[in-house]
Amino acid sequence: MDPIVSQGVRAGSKVISSALSRYRPVGVARTGSSEDRAQAYRRLLDALTHVGLNATWFYKMREEAGKAAEPFLAELLPRLTESGNELACAVNGVRLCAPAYVIEAAETAARAMPGLDTPKGEFDAAYRAFVAAQGAFLDVARHDLGYEPKWYRVDRWWAERQFRKRQAQQRTA
Repeated sequence: MDPIVSQGVRAGSKVISSALSRYRPVGVARTGSSEDRAQAYRRLLDALTHVGLNATWFYKMREEAGKAAEPFLAELLPRLTESGNELACAVNGVRLCAPAYVIEAAETAARAMPGLDTPKGEFDAAYRAFVAAQGAFLDVARHDLGYEPKWYRVDRWWAERQFRKRQAQQRTA
């Protein structure tokens, strides 16, 4: 081949290969990538934890201390509002990049948060349901990200199964 033709072919192949290959800047996660989804799931779990703790503190202070807790409740209410806003933003972040079954689990977990107007005897049961929904979201997120042991890794699968059995026995004991 002529050297000019070979250089032209080489330059053309570089242009075509760079156009066809995906552009992946270092340190920037693509929308919908596993890194992006993991970040969105982590943010949602943090937001669920914060809103749950703040709501529990608010509810318990209001119910246990009554009028004496009003100064503390006035300080806690902005934190509760801020954590609720963060939860709404985190759910939207999951909606942006997650598959449908993960979005459903995220919305279920966000809706499961007991309101501050929950009757006195029902808050603890509602909070336990919220924690169960949060755990269900975590399981779905782990499945989506591929953190579960693969079927061909029998040793890891067996160890995971034994761990889950021990966890279940500890919860029921």
